[in-house]
Amino acid sequence: MPPRAALLDVANCKNSYICRPCLALLAVPSSPVQRFTRGYAFRPKGHKPRAPPLPKDIAAKSGRPVIRYFDKDPETGKVTPRQPLAEEDDDEDEPSFEDIRNLEAETTAKMDKLDELVPKLEKKSAGLLERILEKHGPPGSLEALERAMKSYDYFTGGDSAEDDGMPRIQLSMADFSNQKYYLRAGQAATLSQKLELAMKAKRKDRLTRLHITLVWKYLAMLTPALLKPNTIVPQTVWDALWTVLTCDSNENVHRLSRIRELSRMMTKAGVSLSLGQQLLAIEATFESGHRSEARDAWKRAVASLQASDPATAMPFYAFGVRMWCALGDLERAERTSRSLLEMSSPEHPADSRVLLHLIRAYCEEPDTAEKGFILYRRMRELATQLEKPMVIEDYDDVISIFLTSGHTDYAMYAFTDMMLAGTVNLYGKAKLPNEVRNGFFFGKWLKRLIGAGDVDSAYQVLIFMQKNGVMAASIQVNGLLGAWLRTGTVEYRDKAERLAWSMIRSRKTFVELRDRQAALEWPMKLVDNRPNRSDHEGPDLDYYMVPRATVETFVILAEMYREREMFGRLEELFVAFKECAMPDDSMMMNELLAAAVAQNRGDKAQKLYDLMVREHDIVPNIDTFVIMFRALAVNQVLGIYVNNEVHAAASRQARDIFRDLLSSSWIFAGHFRANRGKLSETQVKLVLHSFRKANDWAGVVAVLQALRDVMEYKLTRGVVLEMLAEQEGIERQTPRMVKLVIRATLKLQERLELLKSVGLLEEGSGENGTSTAAESMKQPRTLYEVLIQYYYSKVQQMYPHDATKVQEVIAAAKEEMGVPGPGIKYYPDTSKH
Repeated sequence: MPPRAALLDVANCKNSYICRPCLALLAVPSSPVQRFTRGYAFRPKGHKPRAPPLPKDIAAKSGRPVIRYFDKDPETGKVTPRQPLAEEDDDEDEPSFEDIRNLEAETTAKMDKLDELVPKLEKKSAGLLERILEKHGPPGSLEALERAMKSYDYFTGGDSAEDDGMPRIQLSMADFSNQKYYLRAGQAATLSQKLELAMKAKRKDRLTRLHITLVWKYLAMLTPALLKPNTIVPQTVWDALWTVLTCDSNENVHRLSRIRELSRMMTKAGVSLSLGQQLLAIEATFESGHRSEARDAWKRAVASLQASDPATAMPFYAFGVRMWCALGDLERAERTSRSLLEMSSPEHPADSRVLLHLIRAYCEEPDTAEKGFILYRRMRELATQLEKPMVIEDYDDVISIFLTSGHTDYAMYAFTDMMLAGTVNLYGKAKLPNEVRNGFFFGKWLKRLIGAGDVDSAYQVLIFMQKNGVMAASIQVNGLLGAWLRTGTVEYRDKAERLAWSMIRSRKTFVELRDRQAALEWPMKLVDNRPNRSDHEGPDLDYYMVPRATVETFVILAEMYREREMFGRLEELFVAFKECAMPDDSMMMNELLAAAVAQNRGDKAQKLYDLMVREHDIVPNIDTFVIMFRALAVNQVLGIYVNNEVHAAASRQARDIFRDLLSSSWIFAGHFRANRGKLSETQVKLVLHSFRKANDWAGVVAVLQALRDVMEYKLTRGVVLEMLAEQEGIERQTPRMVKLVIRATLKLQERLELLKSVGLLEEGSGENGTSTAAESMKQPRTLYEVLIQYYYSKVQQMYPHDATKVQEVIAAAKEEMGVPGPGIKYYPDTSKH
């Protein structure tokens, strides 16, 4: 039963006819109901079911249904069928191929006329726009339009106002019978556009990864069509493709594979490659892993270069030496290198570095390593003959080859040739001469290897020194320890830790021998000449002639333990530090204090500081005091509420630390007073913010006086803004910090106006006899006065009706902190806090 809404819609219909669906809703009988039951389900096998009888409204001629219409009387509601329309001859509407061709020709002609009309309209409209801008536009609008049009032409590949002299790149595709011609023609036009744009960018050194990717993308789409015989590809297109896709830059990430594919495509298309293009294609094929294909291509190319120009053939032979060495065919590599050297002439000299590939190949086998060293000597002589003597980089490459292959002796010989210019020949000698058999000469080598990051080679040099009875200096081994730890790998970290503790044990042995020597009653010298191999067991560490540990050794280990939060091992290291009778040094003390701060143990850091400074008389440095200020409770993330008691305790500790800082001898040393920047801006901010967080306003005033009068520190605008904003790190670019900077700047300007009103900021002190606010902000003395008066007013707010008490509080703070100097004159504050 149809829904009531549908019946109401049909009943209220005002049209005079009813369509078939509406008739179905009214349950008016029409054609017989079609059965959907499969006939073979109940008919015998082989029986062919007859088609159901066609209704009368089906045209017998065409076999297609004819639409019938019905009329409905609006008064009586009676439905009567209309007479069917007369059938039209379908053959009359069938289009012919001739009509299609005529329509296509007519459409093409119209499109051609439109294409001719569009540039004219664009030119006309552009001229109109230029005239309008010239007469009625603002100044510079016409120039801005020209710049915009040039920028648009550059990014879209269109015709620019400036002709760069490069021919247009067009593809002509003659495959009109292909059903995908229109698509490929559009792709060809797009490729031409992208290729021309890339060439423009290449000429201006602006070729990007996007340019290359788009060219390769559309080239890959058009590859099947470009390789067809009836496709015309101009030589300029191939040249442009080669220029773009073979560009040697970081933007061309898939350069080798694209060179190989492009060269194969050009060969299939019948394009002849130049010799340079062939060589580049062979190298790309070889480097991309298709070595057999590159080998065969190189053989075919060299066979045709026997009588060629040496300048053309020599690059092929140079690549052949490298290729045959990589393939392991050293005999053919030798023949190729001889052919290369025979072709050398003063006009076309060969490069002696081509022998590096043979030297590396010889050194990979123990039996031919000596042949590689002899070839190195031949390379050095050849470089001299070619008037291109070996430079330091060439020696570094040779030495690296010998060290990597495990031939440290040959590397030593080459290093001696480099340092002594060949005046000392070590080859064939069983013992090193005294000129090189010393720690100073080997130290130069170790320093060079460690600086280059070649830690494995540096360790091999230590082993070689041990075999020749030369002990490295402690500073050299410490450099290797630091280089091992900087790599961040577990293997090198373990080796560094084991070697450092070996140096500590060597130091302990030395201290024991020194104490026993002092206890003897007759002149006798005790020497420990037994290398303790039990301390160095293991295949990864066979270096046992280790020097004694220094303070730097302990500091390196302490820093590693602190960063890895191995505080137990750090305590063991400190015990060993005392057992080794090391001289008192602030570096080791600073590491221990920093470890305590890392554990949020400010109380422990204070005890260590008192123990080392007050009982063991270790002289602290500026880093020591910076660590101690960080150890204050107000500077640590404690996760608890900081109450008045915490503020008071932090204020007392801060005053004691600053008193020790100010009383240190290095404060008044000549080098400090000469270098006014001994205290950095970050350190000054830490000290001032520590007193501010402890609510010690009198302490802030005393610190500012000490910085100005004793340390002669030049106050910066960044420090002033942070102290006026009473917030750390306002240089961070966040919305909140930007607002704080603005407020602090306004507050600084108000303070400057106040100083100017009371006569502190004198007239005519700036440039041109004037004193502006901008110039005043750069004067340290004025900035000091601003901050001192600001925090003096905070002290006065604590005692608003007792000016004498304010002076007494500030004087007591200065005396407690050891700050000399007269009292402070206060100017009434009329600004708003």
